[in-house]
Amino acid sequence: MSHICTVLVGSLALLLFTPSVRLTAEITTGVAEVNGTKLYYERQGQGHPLVLIHGGILSSTEWAEQLQPFAAHYQVLRYDVRGFGKSTVRELPYSNSEDLYQLLQFLKVEKTYLVGSSFGRSLVADYRGFLAPWYLAQPLKPPTLPRLSELSISTLIVLGQLDIPDVLTIGETLGEELPEAQTVTIPNAGHMVHMEKPQEFNRLVLDFLSQHKKR
Repeated sequence: MSHICTVLVGSLALLLFTPSVRLTAEITTGVAEVNGTKLYYERQGQGHPLVLIHGGILSSTEWAEQLQPFAAHYQVLRYDVRGFGKSTVRELPYSNSEDLYQLLQFLKVEKTYLVGSSFGRSLVADYRGFLAPWYLAQPLKPPTLPRLSELSISTLIVLGQLDIPDVLTIGETLGEELPEAQTVTIPNAGHMVHMEKPQEFNRLVLDFLSQHKKR
């Protein structure tokens, strides 16, 4: 998974990888028993796999406005992170990145796009670092966000104009530090850009993915 492209949308992040499997247009639901837990997931669409990772308040249902539009172009997987929605509660010690890795292995998805909202943004960043040699070599796993600039990642950052200053600052900082980063601010939107302005959000993500595939 060395070739990656990232999109940070509002407080969201998306990483691009090459896909490995194709699915039918019907919604498939299931529970993956992985890494000592049970993760609920839904799949729909065909083409490049695209994983949606929710924030720290809701569950995978927050992607209701993205599932159908994205599934028209991609093979979409949304799942409940451990302790959220229909997935089992948290049990220490555990790693959300390891959970995601094991879920993708369970579903035979070797490479994928990743889209994360708020807390999911951090999970996406950690997961990218989770695959890096310098991360795997550490006995005590460090946060990966400070070292993202060392990774080869093309990035789109989309912020909500009405989000809190701290989040806007983080987004702007990432835009400056990450290689090949672009930053877009959606007017009259707050923290949950994909829920508040779904049409604008969907268009930005789909356009970005389309442009990336043409490179």
